[in-house]
Amino acid sequence: MSRRRYEIPRQHTTESYVGWLRTDSLVLSLDNQARAGFLADIATLIDRKFQGHVERNFVYDVATARTPEHP
Repeated sequence: MSRRRYEIPRQHTTESYVGWLRTDSLVLSLDNQARAGFLADIATLIDRKFQGHVERNFVYDVATARTPEHP
């Protein structure tokens, strides 16, 4: 078995990051008011502290293994 880890940096504007967060299962589990408040706060943070742009690494762990050959 072998394992490899890949990190892919993704750049986002405020709008694209908040749009991506809207699909996150933890964010979707919030009630409507809490979700709207959370997303608004994140948007404000990105706009004010990071001038409307953030970067996030997506991490992929890939495991592969060979099965034994059968005659």
